[in-house]
Amino acid sequence: MAMDLLSNVLSSLKIESTSISRWTMSAPWGVDVHDFKLGYCLSLVSGQCWVRIKNNSPTPSPAIQLQEGDSIIAPRGANLAILSDPNSATIPLDSLPWHGETFQGLSSSIKPSSAMQVNWQGEGPETQLLGMAFTFQDHQNNFLLSSFPDFFILKQHESSFLRLIRPAMQFLIHDHSPGYFAVAMQFSELIIIGSLRAYILSNKTSSVGVLKGMQDKSIAKVLTAIHHTPHYNWTLPSLAAQANLSRSVLSKRFPKYVGVSPIDYLNRWRIHLASEKLVNTKESLDSIIKSLGFETDRTFRRLFKQHKGLSPSQYRKQFNSA
Repeated sequence: MAMDLLSNVLSSLKIESTSISRWTMSAPWGVDVHDFKLGYCLSLVSGQCWVRIKNNSPTPSPAIQLQEGDSIIAPRGANLAILSDPNSATIPLDSLPWHGETFQGLSSSIKPSSAMQVNWQGEGPETQLLGMAFTFQDHQNNFLLSSFPDFFILKQHESSFLRLIRPAMQFLIHDHSPGYFAVAMQFSELIIIGSLRAYILSNKTSSVGVLKGMQDKSIAKVLTAIHHTPHYNWTLPSLAAQANLSRSVLSKRFPKYVGVSPIDYLNRWRIHLASEKLVNTKESLDSIIKSLGFETDRTFRRLFKQHKGLSPSQYRKQFNSA
């Protein structure tokens, strides 16, 4: 796998906002995370916990047991039940007894001055969970995120990184000092990006997309070329030469892994970079178009509208007003 390519992909997933929570739950308990539009991550600190996918099937899916130190990550949000045992009844997430002076709901647009807490007083054994809710910039139209599954479980042994930072997460839970949000934001980004990296390196991904493409050496060379020099006037023959493949082999193999043709992927990556510049810089539209190698202004505008659903100026205005 091309490591530089992996860094490039992960660095382009910008986290927009985040909140941290501590869950102290005495059994029996069950939480239904349903229609939660944010990404989230839950780590089992102590006790026991089960996870079940919520779907409309008449037979419920089997519950998966988490071990201490395991985390469940849903990059775009997912409908799951989090349970003290496989048969627990559930209540909605927002019906839990949340508390803390700053609690105003679970929206990621709120910038809390300390971690949010929930205590569930059952009669049985206690479980402790650490939670994070987060959003990626433009998460609804971020084509890189679509490579990830709805959720995945990261076992403690798959990520020594998570073991190293758990003490710091515990510190944040008890931190009420000024500046909490700035530190929590940076820290959450580290945890989330670190978790996504650990998942990719475990080679579990089966979804078609850039992550699957990285697992094939020839396709990874093409992706690396596109990611590192998106402004270059790439053609199918020049991309095929990067991978030492014929045009016809690349045309067949690339979509099998990545889901779109090489030129389509090039355009998607350029539009992704353009949208980042529109949101995070004051660079003029002309300058952005030229810097990314689009042949004409008209081509750029057509592709941008097709992928983002808005014109470039509407897009910039929407994010700047937000």
